[in-house]
Amino acid sequence: MEVVAPNDWQRIKYFIPHSCVVKPDSTSTKLRVVFDASAKTSNGYSLNDIQLSGSVIQRELFDLLLDFRCHDKVVTADIAKMYPQVNVHEDDSWFQCIVWRDNPSEAIQAYRLKTVTYGEAASSFLACRALHQVGEKIRLDQPEIAKIIQTCFYVDNLMMGGDSVEGLLKQRLAAEVELMKRGFPLRKWASNDPTIIQDVPSEDLEREIYIGDHDIIKTLGVAWSPREDTFRFLRDDRMVSKTTMTKRQLASEVLRLYDPLGMMQPVIITAKILLQSLWKSQLEWDDQIPAEIMHEWQQLKKTLPKLAELDFTRRAIPSNAVQLELHGFSDASVRAHGGAIYAYSIDSQGNKAMNLLCAKSRVAPIKDITLPRKEFIGAKLVAELMHRVIDIIPQHNIKVHYWCDSQVVLAWIHSDEQHEEIYVRNRV
Repeated sequence: MEVVAPNDWQRIKYFIPHSCVVKPDSTSTKLRVVFDASAKTSNGYSLNDIQLSGSVIQRELFDLLLDFRCHDKVVTADIAKMYPQVNVHEDDSWFQCIVWRDNPSEAIQAYRLKTVTYGEAASSFLACRALHQVGEKIRLDQPEIAKIIQTCFYVDNLMMGGDSVEGLLKQRLAAEVELMKRGFPLRKWASNDPTIIQDVPSEDLEREIYIGDHDIIKTLGVAWSPREDTFRFLRDDRMVSKTTMTKRQLASEVLRLYDPLGMMQPVIITAKILLQSLWKSQLEWDDQIPAEIMHEWQQLKKTLPKLAELDFTRRAIPSNAVQLELHGFSDASVRAHGGAIYAYSIDSQGNKAMNLLCAKSRVAPIKDITLPRKEFIGAKLVAELMHRVIDIIPQHNIKVHYWCDSQVVLAWIHSDEQHEEIYVRNRV
């Protein structure tokens, strides 16, 4: 940013309020500046109100994490201060002004932010689009590296994998060079094979956090131990015990149960069922929740520390698999439905493995429907999840199996004639 000269104050179009957020568990930037571009001006509009947010051009988080589980060797990194690496147009910078002074005795000064700024509706798109352009620039000469740059990032987080140390090391170096040329330096490197990052300066390596006897790093909010090559569940210490809670507070705590791959769905769906019961009772956001629901939530919270003892293999599908089967299981109850997908593989040495790939669950619709229909939407959920999984994982000779214990649902699916009920017919 730069100071705005007094005679240029009339060019300022908008002042962004800013404050700080302290994040003690961050290994790089513990204090961050937060800009509030949603703050209304005197005419009732904010900068975000008049700004187009742009489309989503990167892969979804679920897709990236699932792909991360399909390689023998993997490496992670992130772009150092990604947003400030990208300049904005001179005319647009006048919408990005702040006021500041080092102490109360000084006169207030105006500053103009010249780069993409956190807190604006378009910031994520602008930074991702600039990164995407790097891939476009090198697509003709290095199509493989261009694909990595355009498909292996989630905002500023890089997650890439390969079948061999030599191949992944070569890709890592090439991607690092091309990104550095265009102002996107990579740092916080980590890998399940130390030889892939042995030439990286120590200050650019990701610092591990020790949880009990395990060393982990956080990548896209998921706890990964590179040494053990496993995923773990991180307990949120902000979830403190309370004797009373409001609906707003309970919703906030439930949403902290972060589980993008669905590995903890049996626990999380229980919390969502409690939240749905509050909606059914038509409580306001700041009303206290009933004692029986509070008791159930307290009992559930007591089980959460046990989740920290669980781990899941990061590599769910070996690259040398000669046989791969995907098994999708669906089920439903009165209060919820869901499903899980497992990968069964046999590698070239004859080793067999069975791993949970992903899962998904949903609370039952508020409008009551019959149990067979609930079983049916559970089966439909698994079919959709399986379709997505097959599109993500590397090409194999895959055999797909679907499992459902509802004879009614199986009869609906296998019937040669269209069902008379529109609800069933559409979902078949």
